Amino acid sequence: MLLYYLLRQYPNRGDYETNDNVATMVAIQTHDPIKANFIALTKGIYFDGIAKGIDCSCCEDRWTALTVKSKGYNIPKFKNMTLVNYLKEWVEQSESLQCQSGHTLAYIYYADGTKEAMTVGNVRNRYHFFKFQHPS
Repeated sequence: MLLYYLLRQYPNRGDYETNDNVATMVAIQTHDPIKANFIALTKGIYFDGIAKGIDCSCCEDRWTALTVKSKGYNIPKFKNMTLVNYLKEWVEQSESLQCQSGHTLAYIYYADGTKEAMTVGNVRNRYHFFKFQHPS
């Protein structure tokens, strides 16, 4: 069964690393967590950053690999909330994010190879916090 596995980036030296493939959170739809790790590696996510000298030793590793016991969900979830609701609360609680309408908070990689970016939406419209760029 296809499930979503979530990888969360921990800020190293106080900064998140973001680009066209990686955001603060990345959800990957696949059959198992080990396959999700493999897909994550192809997107530029790395594991064991401290051991490899990429991340500073005073911080934790930026990314932590999923294990065979990592739980997958039918819809992307984080901290027992849907990913959308979690990100909405994050934006509501962060004045600096509210001013960055195009900032990507998360990517969802679907099993068919498409990608969806979840960005901060137009905060003037309190009913629509996110602009969803649906895969074509």
